[in-house]
Amino acid sequence: MATPLKQQFPLPAQTLIRRGKCHDCGGPVQWLTSKSGAVYYNCYNSSAEGDPCQAHHRVGGRGSRDLRRAYLVASGEIQPVKIGKPADAQKSPVDGRNENQAPAPKKEAQTPPAAKNGGEYAEYGI
Repeated sequence: MATPLKQQFPLPAQTLIRRGKCHDCGGPVQWLTSKSGAVYYNCYNSSAEGDPCQAHHRVGGRGSRDLRRAYLVASGEIQPVKIGKPADAQKSPVDGRNENQAPAPKKEAQTPPAAKNGGEYAEYGI
């Protein structure tokens, strides 16, 4: 069974992932991790009139996992890993086909054109 997204690249709760701007007011915010592993921010900035922004943004499972991984790579705790083809697939002989191209369309049987003596409805008298 695969590891759930929340358990991949675990970090303690309230870990500061990055600093950014609020999507609503443009003020500075801190992206944090929750105890369940999700990445989020809450904006407590206020406008010039004194109205609080109170915006919040939550990132989904895959996005949170990717942000946690990027944080760990940037901090040097884990090494970035490039995912590629297995070594066996790279050494296999090429048989002339390219996996990245669409297959050629199948040639369908073409019907002969209608006869010149009245067309396809000539037998009905039209």
